[in-house]
Amino acid sequence: AEKRCSDLFISLHINASVNKKASGISTYYFPKNSHDARLAKCIHKQLTTNFKLPDMGAREANFYVIKRCSMPAVLMELGFISNKKEEKVISGNWFQNKAMDLTAAGIKDYFK
Repeated sequence: AEKRCSDLFISLHINASVNKKASGISTYYFPKNSHDARLAKCIHKQLTTNFKLPDMGAREANFYVIKRCSMPAVLMELGFISNKKEEKVISGNWFQNKAMDLTAAGIKDYFK
């Protein structure tokens, strides 16, 4: 992202837990400035408003990939692969395509 002079850094992940009932969507940011939190909230709102998964929040985290880049950055956890019901949902093409559409909508909201 730095070499390409990107405007944003978006890192997509699927969560896992030893707790097989853990479920939900979370969006993380490192508060380098107010732009990081605003980006996280814009994307997270789109995801949680449109998916029927628990809202685990948009929250601060000290993750290397979002802390060490100069542009606004988020790390998204789109569900838990360790939860069998959620794994079935997140592995489907519909969910993956919709998640990308909603992420793009959140980015558009951020740039408004």
